[in-house]
Amino acid sequence: MNFFSSLTIVFQLVFMGCLLFLGIRTKSVGVILIGITLLIGRIFNWAFLHFYFEYLKNPPSILGISGMDFFRTISYVSLWLILAFCIFGVLIIYNEWKQGKFQNQRPINREQPNV
Repeated sequence: MNFFSSLTIVFQLVFMGCLLFLGIRTKSVGVILIGITLLIGRIFNWAFLHFYFEYLKNPPSILGISGMDFFRTISYVSLWLILAFCIFGVLIIYNEWKQGKFQNQRPINREQPNV
């Protein structure tokens, strides 16, 4: 693994952590859904790549189809599921925004009594 791919992984994890922190801080279901979807998608991708590289060492036939077709299908399905959950999260965020959940709460300045 070279320096740039390691740096990319670190930035992705920091971004997902910031999304989860923002979701918890604002109590936004949509932001939390997007953060968790990206995190689970990244973990699934790492596991998938591990099995893919193991497959390249010893290519068996899976369910009567070639292994490459099987891995390509799994890759596309997981990509579309991640995209669908992120779009669903964006729709939830839009509904929360329309309901006024992300309004800037300004502190109320109360006058201090003169003692």
